[in-house]
Amino acid sequence: MAGNSKPGSSKLSAPWDPDAEDEELFGDESIVEAGRRAAPFTYVHDWVPLSGVDPEAKCLYNILRMYVFDKTGTRTCGPRQDDLALMMNLSRGDKLSKWFKQLVKLGAIEVTAWGLPRRNKYRVHETPPPDYTGPLTIKEWKRVHHDQRVNRREAAQKSNKAKKEGMRTRAANR
Repeated sequence: MAGNSKPGSSKLSAPWDPDAEDEELFGDESIVEAGRRAAPFTYVHDWVPLSGVDPEAKCLYNILRMYVFDKTGTRTCGPRQDDLALMMNLSRGDKLSKWFKQLVKLGAIEVTAWGLPRRNKYRVHETPPPDYTGPLTIKEWKRVHHDQRVNRREAAQKSNKAKKEGMRTRAANR
């Protein structure tokens, strides 16, 4: 329970009322306590989401980054695959292998087996490997995918136009 109390006193008082006259609040001794803190967050550099890996691989990379930041001062983590699967709403850890392979091939992570019983050690990279040629920024991604974006936009416009024509035709025939 947070509240104000006199230094050296175990008695807690009610939270301070800013409208009340209370000379004790301006004494020589004060106590500062931490209040609500921001929820932890994990940042993911743009190159992995823009690389073309499956959405599940992007999610797995983000979860691995959360583990790295949970281990302050290190760049390695060793979570159980069943825990990772649970975070991704999968029934078993062995269902992650496809996305681990994508991240390893991309150069976003390195996986090393160690110990008995066998455990995996994941090294999660922030920057792409030197041979990475994919987009690093959204601007580069837009440039690389310009034709696809234009074609999709035109296809959507044609589809919307056809739907509207169909609705007009059905409405006219009623």
